[in-house]
Amino acid sequence: TKIGRIPMDWEVVLMKSVCEIKGGYSFKSNLFKSEGKYQVIRIGNLYGGQLDLNRSPAFIEETNKKYEDFLLKENDLISTMTGTVGKRDFGFIVKIDKEENLFLNQRVCRMRALMINSDFLYFSCSTAHYLDQFFLQATGGTGNQVNIGTTHIGKIKIALPPQPEQQKIA
Repeated sequence: TKIGRIPMDWEVVLMKSVCEIKGGYSFKSNLFKSEGKYQVIRIGNLYGGQLDLNRSPAFIEETNKKYEDFLLKENDLISTMTGTVGKRDFGFIVKIDKEENLFLNQRVCRMRALMINSDFLYFSCSTAHYLDQFFLQATGGTGNQVNIGTTHIGKIKIALPPQPEQQKIA
């Protein structure tokens, strides 16, 4: 296949066909508080594949209808979309477990499994094959910054086994 050798009953699919990919909301920083009910997940909270809620926390007190699409749920995957030119210091994937009241900020994306096991999706997004495609599609931003958009993430190809196989692998 285009992504290498895979078992006959597996498919090669685009990310956008197995998960919903959504970029974060551009919250106004003047709304941020040092404490509150809802934490806003920013690039700095994702580092090295870990979700660090204590790293430069930012909170908002109230939510509204417009923010609801950016509320994270259990099993969502989140990833940073901005890094440094020539470095692989972004694209970190984190799976939301039991955390609640988390909102997705700009330059962080959410991948919500639709037709794929969320644990299998997490492992697929952590492979060298996925990351190689991810970094190839990133484009230069301003100065020393590089970015990738949700459209580009949607075009990344992954190998997809049948559901029972996904369960075993996950």
